Amino acid sequence: MNQSPDSIAPRTSFSSLPDDIILNCLARVSRIHYPTLYLVSKGLRSFLESPELDATRSRIGKTENFQYVCLNLNVSNPNPQWFILSPIPKQEKLVPIPSFPRQYPQSSAVV
Repeated sequence: MNQSPDSIAPRTSFSSLPDDIILNCLARVSRIHYPTLYLVSKGLRSFLESPELDATRSRIGKTENFQYVCLNLNVSNPNPQWFILSPIPKQEKLVPIPSFPRQYPQSSAVV
């Protein structure tokens, strides 16, 4: 069945939604998926990094407890990498966090 050009609905970009709707949608997504969402677009990345997202998550009761880990897994690279320890039972894995602040060698951090 062929559709005429007039019957095809126009595509709408995620970024065309109001900011509060985008924040409300993102607040309902588990943080474990943020590293993947971070790669989608610069616009989405700015929402994921915004303090408003944390405020929205708190307001709607979608806060999560995660363990963050900073490891240096590459001997040739002196810069450690941040990870989230996945809380899924029997599926424990380290998920890289691309937007976390850089951790300098010989320094410590508490999150």
